Amino acid sequence: MKQESDRPKIQSIYYQKAPSNGVSSRATSAPGPGPQAASAERRSLSSGRSSHFLRNLMLFVAVLAGMLVALLASMAALRAIWERRDRALVGNLPAEPAATGQTTGAAAPAASGSETVAEPHVASAEQETEKMRRAALLARHARSLEEAGSLDEAIRRYQEAVALWPHSSATWAQLGRALIRAEEHARAQEALERALEGNPSAADLMNDLGAVLLLQGQSRRALRWFDSALAKNPQFAPAYFNLALAQIALNDRAEARANLEKYLELAPRDARALRELAFLDTVEGRRDRALEALERAIELAPDWALLYLDYAALCALMGRREQAIEFLKKAEPLSSPRAVYQIYLEPAFREIRLTELGRSFERELAQRARARIGEQADLREFQAPIRPLLAAEAPLQPASQPADQ
Repeated sequence: MKQESDRPKIQSIYYQKAPSNGVSSRATSAPGPGPQAASAERRSLSSGRSSHFLRNLMLFVAVLAGMLVALLASMAALRAIWERRDRALVGNLPAEPAATGQTTGAAAPAASGSETVAEPHVASAEQETEKMRRAALLARHARSLEEAGSLDEAIRRYQEAVALWPHSSATWAQLGRALIRAEEHARAQEALERALEGNPSAADLMNDLGAVLLLQGQSRRALRWFDSALAKNPQFAPAYFNLALAQIALNDRAEARANLEKYLELAPRDARALRELAFLDTVEGRRDRALEALERAIELAPDWALLYLDYAALCALMGRREQAIEFLKKAEPLSSPRAVYQIYLEPAFREIRLTELGRSFERELAQRARARIGEQADLREFQAPIRPLLAAEAPLQPASQPADQ
């Protein structure tokens, strides 16, 4: 009974496959050697599938092998390109220092071993080249961070770059200038001195080292570096301006005036130099000329609040009360009521404060300052001395000056 129940299932399975093998349903149901024919057909189909699978497998292996060969060829070509670039860079590397404790006899290897001795040198050169490449990437990253305003992070990247490759004068200079911006003057001086060791005839580095010395109050040392920069490049404008600042600090007003005028020949639209000339004129009692210089500076830098405050103070000293009050009012929207109030308390405005006009202005100004008492006012711009020009800075453009004071 079990055999009879199983047979229809076998026949039905084979019957479904019969048309694909050219066997009719009638022939399948006919008596005879049906099961033997079905078994033979299945073996034939299985053999066909196996051969088809083997052909596909061989094709896949062939394609994979071709791809592997192409990949290896590409890697070999890239390696050859990088080796050529490395050989070009190795030629610019500094000489390797001699190993300590090396005897004279050890320095002369046998001719047969020359190739084995050269191998460590090539490996060392490749390592130095990689250090130099990584340091250059770090310096570029630091420059991007500095331009984006992340000064502290930029300084860290510059320090990593010079630690990795200390032979780059340009990176030491960038680190020094960033440290000047961060007001870390002693560290900036060290960095710029390292930069000059690698490039001792660079006028821009001489100027920047003089600038950081001037910021530390070392006017005479700074003056010598500015003179050296101009000896290397007589057209280097920032050095004339900085030399004048050092001479003003040393009370050499005649030479300071001459160098400011030379600077203005090279950078005629620099309001900062005009302000320094106005200061010299004021000290020497030529107040009308000082007002003219400040008027020219205001035309060039109409958004620089310090120029209006200077003009107001000078008018107050000359007894021009209404004009002094007028320029104080012009300075207020460019700074703050608190800043103007602080300036108004200076001795130059004492006589005006005693008048009814001065008292009325003071009351109104104090009221405006109290109304904005919660605001953070940065008064350093009105208290700090003029800053020297760094080589990386273009001659002053009027709109950007107040932020650097």
